[in-house]
Amino acid sequence: MLGYEDDFFSASELAVKGVGITNPWPRKSFKGVLYNLYRVVIFSVATVYFVFELMVMKETIKDLFKFLGNIGMFATHFVGVSKFLILTTQRKKIQKIMDSLQSDKFKYVSLGNFKPYEKFNTAKKRSSKIVTVLMVCYVGVGVSAHISAVLNMLGHEYTENIDCQMFVPYFSYWPYDFNTTFKCHILFFLFDWPLGIFASNIAGYVSLL
Repeated sequence: MLGYEDDFFSASELAVKGVGITNPWPRKSFKGVLYNLYRVVIFSVATVYFVFELMVMKETIKDLFKFLGNIGMFATHFVGVSKFLILTTQRKKIQKIMDSLQSDKFKYVSLGNFKPYEKFNTAKKRSSKIVTVLMVCYVGVGVSAHISAVLNMLGHEYTENIDCQMFVPYFSYWPYDFNTTFKCHILFFLFDWPLGIFASNIAGYVSLL
């Protein structure tokens, strides 16, 4: 319309959907049930992690370096879950604001050299680039942590049981015995996957601002 590109927030909406957050379906529909189940799983995982991280912080309080590192981990999870809660419970209100901001009443007809749509389209492209950078940086938290742990294990030979904690970039807690390289890979995944999810929730929230 009048030279304006459609949906200024298309990149932001794609980013949010990419982390599993979308406009809610009717609760009794099949998709609605699956969506609510997804929300329950995310909050359940977050609760378990909060408990484990509090236990770790208690154990590492005397080691300043490890303690500060775990505060950062805890903050990422806490903020990520908070943003997830806002995006899932206030999605309709956020969508209403987005629709209002790009209402047709704010789109003006070009007159001579005055072409308002050019600023709109340029801003949309800039916004899309910012959203992309945000997603790459935030999601990269979990990905880089996993790669770092795996690389730390390469080239090592083990003749006895090992401690997976030797290879992770942060102190962690898990109530099971992980003492082989295969089990270490499982442990890395169990910790880095949620970290990536919670970090991406933060990125999804920020991308809509």
